Amino acid sequence: MGNVEWNQRFGRRVLVKLGFLKRRGQHEFILTPDPALGELRLSSSGTSRYTEMEVTSRYLGGDRRDLTASYVWSRGTADLNSYDQFFGNFRSPIVRANEHNLTPTDVRHRVIVRGTIGLPGQWDLAPVIEFRSGFPWSAVDEFQDFIGPRNRYVCGDEITIADYFGACLVTTGELIGCDLGAYPNVCRWLANMKGLRSWDKINEIFSGFAAGNKEKEFARL
Repeated sequence: MGNVEWNQRFGRRVLVKLGFLKRRGQHEFILTPDPALGELRLSSSGTSRYTEMEVTSRYLGGDRRDLTASYVWSRGTADLNSYDQFFGNFRSPIVRANEHNLTPTDVRHRVIVRGTIGLPGQWDLAPVIEFRSGFPWSAVDEFQDFIGPRNRYVCGDEITIADYFGACLVTTGELIGCDLGAYPNVCRWLANMKGLRSWDKINEIFSGFAAGNKEKEFARL
């Protein structure tokens, strides 16, 4: 575990902070079910890893006026069957096979803007605005069993035909400028698909056609 920070003041009003944090965990308690024997085993073989980079800037406008903007990139992975994930939170937890993947609280990008505005009298206005990417999610069936590995693609951590088929349908909206910003989990999954090495070459003609439609207006239902 370690972190590095750099703090610098520019003049009397501007403060800048750069930070890097890396943390690794070992011997964490995890649960491993054995359906054949009907056992639920507790072991200390779990591991975790977390990396974070931060850029923060603050402007001091006076005694009761300031503005702070912060961007944080982070990535966290761990054994998903951690002991405290189930016991203490649920009376009868459903424990499935353990996997090492993105943590349920993993947020890749986060932007926070906050400030203080002095009002007449003793009143202060302190607004906070946050923009962030979505949390990882896992598909389950009616029995609460995970459909494939957890937390990355449509059916889990391994890419399947469902991802290729879904990507063909979802990206069709790019031809008419559809904005998926209101669906952060869909955007995260689509970014994983577009990150494939073969994506640009296979979709070269489609991407060119979509780019040619950017300046056009379409009627959407």
